[in-house]
Amino acid sequence: MKIYLAGKISNSDWRQSLLPKHILERRDKTVSHWEWPTQHSVFKTEKTTHDYVGPYFMSAAMSDGFPTHGAVDDCTDRSHAMQLCGGQSKVAELCFEAVTKADFVFAWIDGSGAYGTCAEIGYAAALGKQIYIHTSEAVEDSWEYWLPKTHSTIKIDRVATGGGIRAVFAEALAKAEKVYYPQRRDYLLSRIVDNSQIERKLINKMYECNPQLLDLVINQYPMGRYRLDFVVPKIKLCIELDGHDSHKSKDARTHDAFRDRTLTKQGWTTIRFTGSEVFRNPRKTCDEIAEHINRKRLFANIA
Repeated sequence: MKIYLAGKISNSDWRQSLLPKHILERRDKTVSHWEWPTQHSVFKTEKTTHDYVGPYFMSAAMSDGFPTHGAVDDCTDRSHAMQLCGGQSKVAELCFEAVTKADFVFAWIDGSGAYGTCAEIGYAAALGKQIYIHTSEAVEDSWEYWLPKTHSTIKIDRVATGGGIRAVFAEALAKAEKVYYPQRRDYLLSRIVDNSQIERKLINKMYECNPQLLDLVINQYPMGRYRLDFVVPKIKLCIELDGHDSHKSKDARTHDAFRDRTLTKQGWTTIRFTGSEVFRNPRKTCDEIAEHINRKRLFANIA
């Protein structure tokens, strides 16, 4: 899942309880100041990891009267500040773009005046995102936060969980996973064509033993005149499932070989599994796919 942490920015920010400070302050110097990167595998649970999409910031401080909200590292020069810290409208655009990418929005309202957070929550609700909203005792009964709280789709027992932000976040994340992964599985199943039992078997096994894979793969992926069984687009990995009937002829094998060479020329790696392999030991197939993904990711980071 991709996670957005909504809430009013402060100098000692509550997000630092959930994320290393260097994640919140990270800036990739090779991209524009106005691009917020997705930080992969930031949140770890027993079986899964999740990504962070925003917001990013340096501090709550204003730079020469212009709000930075973490969009830039340094706005000491006024003209530079006017160009890069173009005011709240640009900051709002960045926040809304990040909310759009997110699967789960976690909001922690621990002080008054979090009106931007309320806007983010309303936007997330309109997009049908999973949302958890916490308000502290200081604002619990405030009429200003009654409406945004009604948008919370995840309910937890705060007495049983305790008041600590880490425990609350862990409980809310666990509940979000129970909704998200079945939805993701059903989405991939809905994309199956010709009622492929091999594809169905693999998707169901991914859900059972390694739901993280459902986050990474997409099936029936269009690539020029081809349609690929499964791919991990970000690392250009193609996963083909070769059923006996459709891949046993000489012409079919020639076609597969030509397609593999075409993909290789475009920087893709193709791995193939027979239908027998998938049905005989689907867990082993899932493990091998995960190993290939980890190896490709490691190579990409080294490169």
